[in-house]
Amino acid sequence: MINKDANRLSVLRAIIADLTNRAKTNSAAKNPSSTLLLSVLSKHANSSRDAAAQFTAANRADLADKEISQANVLQEYIGGVETAGEEEMRTVVSELVKKKEGEGKVDMARIREAAMKVLEEERRKALDMKALMRVIKDAVG
Repeated sequence: MINKDANRLSVLRAIIADLTNRAKTNSAAKNPSSTLLLSVLSKHANSSRDAAAQFTAANRADLADKEISQANVLQEYIGGVETAGEEEMRTVVSELVKKKEGEGKVDMARIREAAMKVLEEERRKALDMKALMRVIKDAVG
């Protein structure tokens, strides 16, 4: 942080601390993925926006501005995480459903796991799990 951007440094420290804590307590965090990073960034961005709204309601514009600027920094990082688009998810899920129908076993949980494996591990993309589940429900019927 050559330019001494204290706000950005604070955000990065919080993210690193959260990821470190998750790695100590959660087995999934020991092998971090883009989806985990996206989840952590989104959680921090949402909490910063909520805090800014509360500070604004309490007439604390100075603290609200700080939280808004932190949310903006987090939004920059969220934009840098490559995510799987809904069309890409539909393509992968439809291929998996056709494959599972051939085997006679169309199970949403198995399709979700297989889709996550293809998109996260093979294609190295982060997933919006709500969107993925919506795509799977549409494909399975």
